[in-house]
Amino acid sequence: MENLPMWEVLTISFSSMFIVAVVCYFFLVPWLRRKILKDADKESPQMFKNKAGESVVSVVTVSTASLDTPVLKEQQRNNDEENVNKLFHFLQTLTAVFSSFAHGGNDVSNAIGPLIAIWLIYTEGSVLQKSESPILLLLYGGFGMCLGLWLLGTRVNDTIGKNITKITPTTGFTVESSAASTVLLASKLGIPISSTHCIVGSVAFVGWMNAKLDAENKEKKVDWLLFRSIIFAWLITLPAAGAIIITHVQMNT
Repeated sequence: MENLPMWEVLTISFSSMFIVAVVCYFFLVPWLRRKILKDADKESPQMFKNKAGESVVSVVTVSTASLDTPVLKEQQRNNDEENVNKLFHFLQTLTAVFSSFAHGGNDVSNAIGPLIAIWLIYTEGSVLQKSESPILLLLYGGFGMCLGLWLLGTRVNDTIGKNITKITPTTGFTVESSAASTVLLASKLGIPISSTHCIVGSVAFVGWMNAKLDAENKEKKVDWLLFRSIIFAWLITLPAAGAIIITHVQMNT
């Protein structure tokens, strides 16, 4: 893929962009509009039956002055946020695909890189590694990461998605977009970084901005104590991994 000429890269990129834009504009957008309007109709004034068995619409008369009450303002804001979240619920699916693509371009290489190096040295008999990375080994690494997520990833998902701060589809869209863009840029530059670091940082500071804009809502506050514990765990992993390697080398020499 790295050997493709620029015109082929641009052709593939713009063709994919055009196809996705057409599908979203002619199919996804009308479907989302119908779905949101349908959900809004369900929340319209309820029907009830009078003594004669006729359906009657319940109507509540509200004065213009009462519309400015804090309760109604809060209810209106919650309704607006709910409608926006319904829209971003589907947009977040696209950013999740983007995040998965960026994650595979960096973290899979980090995890399976040592195994690929050992395999190429074994097959070629040289450390120069002239051939490309075997696709099967990359698939093996991706399968291993999916298996680990399925078996052990629940607690990590809860920590990132629930415990640091409250995540909604709108904030999740922002978090995934920023983290995936950072990881993808680092992958293009050949810099091995952790998508976990990027996503945790995005979650924490998106939550910080939400808490700053809406100080009265305690659900939007960030658990900085938990965030500090995560940072401390990151700092511990470097010397811990180095100590394990040194111990292993000394035991085998």
